[in-house]
Amino acid sequence: MAKIIRKAIDKEKSIEIKTSNVDLVTETDKKVEDLLKKGFLESFRII
Repeated sequence: MAKIIRKAIDKEKSIEIKTSNVDLVTETDKKVEDLLKKGFLESFRII
């Protein structure tokens, strides 16, 4: 996760407005969220 964030620090940002002008989402936010979801699904997989 830190690797994703470090790579994005100096890059140009693509920002979307989520629910209001102060609720912003970047591409980095989405990548980190996807990584966390994947990790949770793998860690808490029910057989």
